[in-house]
Amino acid sequence: MGNNVNLYTSTHGDRYSISVSNDNSYMNAWSNGKKKKGTYSTPANKFRATIKSLNDINTNIGVWALGTAVVMAIVVVAQFIPVANVIVDSVISIVSLATGGGIGVSEAYELANLIVALVVRQEELDTYYGQI
Repeated sequence: MGNNVNLYTSTHGDRYSISVSNDNSYMNAWSNGKKKKGTYSTPANKFRATIKSLNDINTNIGVWALGTAVVMAIVVVAQFIPVANVIVDSVISIVSLATGGGIGVSEAYELANLIVALVVRQEELDTYYGQI
């Protein structure tokens, strides 16, 4: 198999991976050690795209250089209130408390959008894996 895509979510401790044959006809998908084999279908394609999207989101969150505990606190808020503009005040409070410094509203909104996207994509990933 060629064309491998992997993800380890530091916020949830989950591992996801998909390996697709060079002709895109066959795939192996993994979720936390569970393996599925089969044809490369639409759900498998969505699973693969979501892994890639989560890798990009994780990279963008990493640019903020916040500790895992800070990101996890924001993730917890986002899981209960998955709307970025509603959690901006919480993001400002959490980051300010953790770093001792401030964060502007536009920066908080940007970080909130990233965290909400992270939560949504992680839920999608489990759904797509279940559909394979």
